[in-house]
Amino acid sequence: MSRRFLAPRLGSLGDHIALDAATSHHVLTVCLTPRGTPVRLFFAGQECDGVLVDGADGVAVVEVTSAPRLVPTGGERMLLIGLPKKPAWERILRMGTELGVTRFAPFHARHSIAKGDKLERWARICEEAARQCERANVPRIEAPRPLASWLAEDLPETRLVCSPRATEPLGPTGDAVLLVGPEGGLHDDEVALAIEHGFHTVSLGSTVLRADTAVVAALARLS
Repeated sequence: MSRRFLAPRLGSLGDHIALDAATSHHVLTVCLTPRGTPVRLFFAGQECDGVLVDGADGVAVVEVTSAPRLVPTGGERMLLIGLPKKPAWERILRMGTELGVTRFAPFHARHSIAKGDKLERWARICEEAARQCERANVPRIEAPRPLASWLAEDLPETRLVCSPRATEPLGPTGDAVLLVGPEGGLHDDEVALAIEHGFHTVSLGSTVLRADTAVVAALARLS
């Protein structure tokens, strides 16, 4: 099976696509891909076949050998999360991308310690994780905003909030939005607000999990 690499766009048959610096480094230096090697390019949920034709000056150039085609996905997975501290948040971005999150929606929860946003860095982490796990698209990542603002959106019908007090276990489902708290968990008022907007509480087991562990456990069970 050909390796899949992130492209800035997908072209028509015969087009030459120059990959960005990070992806070129991955293709040429990390993977040591020789010229003439068949590869696959992905962008925005589509992929196409190609051949690496050049690597001069550290820029990987791929000639497109097929028309773009849609890549099936596992459905919508929106992660609505109280912004945790930087190390946990960056692990969540990486592992959430690997586990199929399609949209990261952070908010400053009552117990959040981290403030502000670094959207450019966050997007780069997601892009690198998508490249590493060879998924066909990169999840959207939004700037933090109040929980009430997120809840006012037209969210997926399946709305789940992880709570250590819940008794119903989390299991596989289709499109879903998953609400997880930061360090210290969600405040009772935040859980109540989510329930008012159609969320129901689910359990991840009898132990209290760290924010990043809870995200991984929940996404694995959803799948």
